[in-house]
Formats: sequence, C-alpha cells, structure tokens
Amino acid sequence: MNSTIRMAAVVVGAVLLIGLGAMLLFRSPQLPEDNAVEPDAPTAAQKKPKPVDAPVERAAPPTESEEDVSNAERKTAGESFRYSADRWVQMARNQLPPDLLSRKGMIERLERLREKLEQLPPEERYAYVKSEGYYVWEWRSNRSDLENRVRKAIFEESGTYDPYPIDKTPRSVIEILVEGMDDLTAARNLYNPPWEWNWTKEREYALEYVDRALEKDPISLDALLFKRDIVGEYAAKEAVAFQLIEHHPNDEEALVEASLSLRFNYPEATVLAVTAYLDQVKGDPPNKSLHGNLGVAYERLGMLEEAMEQYQIALKAGHSSAGRWHHQVKNGNPDPTIWEERAAAAAESVAPTPGAESPPDPHDAEPIQPDAPRPESPPPPPNLEAEMSAAYADFAKAYQSAFEMEYALSEATSEGYMNALLGMARAFARAGDAQRAQNAYNAVRKRHSLEEVQQAFRRFDEQERLKRQPPNEEEDGEDEEDE
Repeated sequence: MNSTIRMAAVVVGAVLLIGLGAMLLFRSPQLPEDNAVEPDAPTAAQKKPKPVDAPVERAAPPTESEEDVSNAERKTAGESFRYSADRWVQMARNQLPPDLLSRKGMIERLERLREKLEQLPPEERYAYVKSEGYYVWEWRSNRSDLENRVRKAIFEESGTYDPYPIDKTPRSVIEILVEGMDDLTAARNLYNPPWEWNWTKEREYALEYVDRALEKDPISLDALLFKRDIVGEYAAKEAVAFQLIEHHPNDEEALVEASLSLRFNYPEATVLAVTAYLDQVKGDPPNKSLHGNLGVAYERLGMLEEAMEQYQIALKAGHSSAGRWHHQVKNGNPDPTIWEERAAAAAESVAPTPGAESPPDPHDAEPIQPDAPRPESPPPPPNLEAEMSAAYADFAKAYQSAFEMEYALSEATSEGYMNALLGMARAFARAGDAQRAQNAYNAVRKRHSLEEVQQAFRRFDEQERLKRQPPNEEEDGEDEEDE
C-alpha cells in the first residue's frame, strides 16, 4: 500500500516538473522598462554617427505605380534638382496651356509659388513643386533605364514630360538615345526609331549623324544610299545621286537609286552612267528599275524609240509601270523633253529689261548657215564658230559611224544643218555633256519650229532602230500589255 502511494507521488511530481519546464521554455523574455526598444530599431552595434553636414534622409517618394524606389534613385529623383525659384516657376509655366498664362488668377498663382519657393532651401523645392500638383520627374521601375534617363533629360531642359514647348528635341536626349552607336547606325535609328525607344522620328538629327559618317568616309556607299533616301529637297537628292555615280559607277544598287533621282532633270547623266554599266554587265538578268529609269531619261531627251525599247525590257523584267509608259509614248503622249524646258528657262533668264539692251550670249547666238550670204549686221563673235566647230569635231570623232553621212556639215542646206546640230545634241547627251547638247539644240530652235524638231527626232529614232535591227527580222505583232 505504501509502495503504491509512493509510486503515485513520484509520477505526479514528474508531471509537475515537466509542465513547469515547458512553461519556462515557451515564455517570451521580458526586458526591463528602461531597456525597451522599438521592434525595427537598429542595435547599438548597427548605429553609425552621421557627418554633421550630411543632408537629412527623407522617406522615398512613391512612384505612380505606388512602388518605392531605392535611396540612390530617390536622390537622383529629387535632391539633384536644386534649382532657383525662378527656374522652378518657369518649369511650372511650361506645363500650363498657353491660353491660361495670361489669366490673372494663373499669374497670381505662379507668383505665390515663387514667393514660397524663395523661402525654402533649394533641396526642399522639388517636393513642394510636386505637392502643388506640377509634374516632377521621378525614377519609375516600370520603365527602362533608357526611358528614365531620357525623361530626366527632358525635365532638366524644360520641366515637362515631353519636349514641349521646345521646338527641337534637346541634344542631351539624342546623345542618350544613340549612346555607344557609330554615326551611321545612330542616323538609321534616329530616322526609324526601334520600338524599345518609345520615341518619335528625328529626321533632322538623322541627317546630322549621316553627315558625320560621310565626313569620316566621304565615299561610303551605305551612308550615301541612306542620305539619298532621307533628304527632303529634291535638289539634295540629286546632289547625292551625282556622288553615287561618281564613286560607285559599277554598283547596281547605287545606279538604281541615282538614276531614279536624275532621270527626269539630268537625263544625259543617267544615260551615260547606266549605259556604261549595262555595256559591262550585259544586263543578264535585266534590272527592271535600271531599264525603267533609262527609258525615262531617253524619253526626256526625245529619243522615243530607245525609250520604248527600254520600257519593254523593264516590263518583261516585272516593272509595274513600264507598260503604261510604253503605251503613252507609242500613242503620241510622251513627257515634254528636257530640251524645250531648258531652252525656255535660258530665254527667260536672259530676257532684256524693257528699255534696256542685254549683251549677247555667245552660247545662244544664232549659227550662220555655210551657204548663206553674210548679213550686213556685225558677224557673231569669232569664238562662236570656233566653239561650234570644235564641238562638232568631238561629236564626229565619237559618233562618225552613226552620223557622218546623214548629218555632215558639208550639206549646205537648212535641213542638213538642222540634222547635224540635232545629231550633235543627242550625241553629247549620250556622252553626258548637257551644256553642249543644249547649246546645239538651242541653235536649232532659233531657226526651226518645235514640230520640225520633233519630226527630225522621229527620223533619227527610226534610222537608229533600223540600224540595230538584224536583217529580215520580223516586226512583233503585239506590244507587251501593261501589268
């Protein structure tokens, strides 16, 4: 009995001891009242003294997405903008619609803003401007580093979100966008911004950067081709086109782009460059654009048979407009020739002022027929006949086999002399000598009508076509249809 009681007492005592131990183990320690600290406060070992002149750290301003930014980003967002009160007011003005700026209430509001900002230290003005409802730049984690830097540069320039009211994007923004790129790559990206830029086309800056590339390499094919595409003025395109012909006469892409710009206003240069290239490569397979441009140049020179021949080649190669151009010429509706336009422009530029007499221009002076008696009026300047003789000598030497019999100056007739001069004009056009070609044409138009000239050109076309046509070759029954 006693042993049973003792055993029960031992068990009860053990249970009590276990319970007491558990209570002591899971109980939270209590610190004395004078040692109590905030849960998130740093310990004594963590605390570091601040320099006396260190700026007071502020809580990070939330972004529009309600996300906090790092301490370094917060300084970039706020404390770096230590602007004067006047500058902050101007930045605020830039954010307002122009029609509100003259209102009395808005003027008073901006003046109150100025007075308050003048009372604040520079490092506190940023937060105050923001509290007044104006836009201030902040680093946003939902934007790329590039976009954040661009927006910051814009804000530093004008105080706005976009370049308004600045007419031109600040250079600081452009330098951020093209950072690390070579000049030509920068130009291409400025003209066609990649989607990740989230930016607009900067054509003016693109031209600046492509010109930088050309300063380093004036004959760069890629830079010249790109510049020809993006320049706006047609005269500027033509200037680049001449550079392409000069520096890259054997590059097909360069000739296609150059002839596209030159075919209408400079058909002689087009014919010279393109035919020289085609003579080398034999055009197999034919380039539809090159033959189409050559056709336009021939049409502008009044060489209609050759124009239609080039249009047919271009059409067979897949040129979508060549068939229509061919039919217009064949049906008697060609483009006006460059000869008439230049002759009219020359006549207008030297037209005498009423009441005044203009000095004669030896290039426009009327040639004298070999068999005609000399007029009683003073003869033309001596160098005119020498110039015409030298020009015809060059022409005869280069094209003797084609024109010597038909257009020889020894034919002392009005028609023979007209034929000779027009033959010279066409020959010099093929050789790219626009000035001599036009001089010869102008000399003809002094004596002969436009209809007579056009009839002569048609005869030349037919004669040249027969010379190129093999014996007994049958005429094609049908012309190519337009695509």
